[in-house]
Amino acid sequence: MSSIIDNNAEIAYNIREIYSHAPPDKLRELIAKHFIPSKEEKRKNAEVSTPEFLVQDMLEKLPENFYESPKLTLEPCCGKGNFVLGLFDKMYTELATFCSDEVDRCKLIIDHLYYADLTAMNVFITTELLKCHVQSYCGIDSEDFEDTDAWKFHSHVGNSLTMTQWDHIKFDAVIANPPYNDDTGNKGTGHNIWKNFVEVGIDKWVKPGGYLLYVNPSVWRQLDHPLLKKMMENQLVYLEIHNFDDGQKTFKCSTRYDWYLLRKTPYTQNTIIKDEEGIVQTVDLRKWSFIPNMQFSVIESLFVQNGEAPVEIIHSESDYEVRRKWMSKVKTETHVHPVVLSIKKEGELALSWSNITSKGHYGIPKFIFTNGAGFCNDIKGEYGISQWGSGIVDTPENIPLIEKAFRSPKFLEIKKAIQVDSSNYNIKIMRLFKKDFWRKFL
Repeated sequence: MSSIIDNNAEIAYNIREIYSHAPPDKLRELIAKHFIPSKEEKRKNAEVSTPEFLVQDMLEKLPENFYESPKLTLEPCCGKGNFVLGLFDKMYTELATFCSDEVDRCKLIIDHLYYADLTAMNVFITTELLKCHVQSYCGIDSEDFEDTDAWKFHSHVGNSLTMTQWDHIKFDAVIANPPYNDDTGNKGTGHNIWKNFVEVGIDKWVKPGGYLLYVNPSVWRQLDHPLLKKMMENQLVYLEIHNFDDGQKTFKCSTRYDWYLLRKTPYTQNTIIKDEEGIVQTVDLRKWSFIPNMQFSVIESLFVQNGEAPVEIIHSESDYEVRRKWMSKVKTETHVHPVVLSIKKEGELALSWSNITSKGHYGIPKFIFTNGAGFCNDIKGEYGISQWGSGIVDTPENIPLIEKAFRSPKFLEIKKAIQVDSSNYNIKIMRLFKKDFWRKFL
């Protein structure tokens, strides 16, 4: 660590300059603006700063009595210290009754804050910020921090998911905005590590009765996602859902995000949910196999109930997948069976061609939709459907009515409400709907 300090004297100087000139109520805002992840840090480490307003909103959701006495708290991917500083401020204010002496209170807080990061630079910056924060509150000299018995900064450099030095500790709270991807710089499901932070947080770091306070992508709310069961086995106290526009405003990233407070106890009480539209409601998640973005009551009315027939949706990732040996990009003497790839807004079909029909789809009246903006009323069952499309099976007379329903503003809202992953149409969830669900939108 001493070599890092020598190499980064300018950073330490800049931090002290901010603290010496900024008004106290603007400190964290200025720090967040000054210490932002570089393009390389974003690319390689998926580091994204959590803005001060979001840090504040999240910390306020911990129960009032959480801050009445010192609590062991871990930030496993501290970045440039936004959550750590927010925690320090909150603890300093709320612990005034518990410990009135300002210096002792600062020592107490420092001794209960644990933080880690993959990069030594981030840990160094966070530690320097904490030292200046302490000095701003109780006026001690920088030399006082040399007394390591009195000032115990608990930090770790490296992969916090595999660290072992704190294995003997169970934390009262783990608070973080975990990195989305690993440090390979590659994207894709296989490189997403945020879900590992959720699993390790619940299984290893948080003590029974403790709290997990996280920001992460919304895909965990998808039907059958491996994290959903784990999350819903515990008491999800509060969930706040945000759309792509919010992701752009908050993180300058075109992504949905959620933040939530989970308590490591069995689920016994309804969850307070602030949905994508800003509507706050209480929901018993034991009645749900997924969590939509909004429109809870309308979506619930679409579910199959009391032995009703479910909607039949044709969708396959393999039947007429474009790389299969029986598929061709062009029509030939043997590849004569059209397969829908996409549909433009005007209804123009992009087709591939199959030399077999044994995988099904053909001869079945259906309403075809894809990730494109158009639709196809395949009343005669003339088309197969590639992995990029789906078809609702129904009678020929109902198919134009289904198209009318799909074009209605009310259905478009439901489509948005169940977009918890990257799919335009969430087929997994739509298969939970009753056969004539579309009639609600005529």
